[in-house]
Amino acid sequence: MDTLRTLTDLDERGIGVEALDLDLDTTTAAGRLVVRVMASLAEWERDLLIERTREGLEAARRQGRVGGRPRALDEKDQAAIKASLEAGLSVADVARMHGASTRTISRVKSGTY
Repeated sequence: MDTLRTLTDLDERGIGVEALDLDLDTTTAAGRLVVRVMASLAEWERDLLIERTREGLEAARRQGRVGGRPRALDEKDQAAIKASLEAGLSVADVARMHGASTRTISRVKSGTY
């Protein structure tokens, strides 16, 4: 509803908006009505899009699908990383060995990967 807020602010300051290609003038009652109806329809359409997206994601999850990027490290890699860290290697050394970022290694180390 930023459009309506902006138009209301402009109207309060005595500034009218005229869209020449639409023959729309917010200084008239009819023009303000059309702008409000258009803004309401845009908000409704956005809400529908959000609702449908949520429903689609929920349906996909029920079917066992998950979104997002696939994990770079499988369980075998994670076990090797943990073993390397337990052996006393630094996070940076383990990251270089496995071709992963230090952030990824830290996440494996903390169990949040």
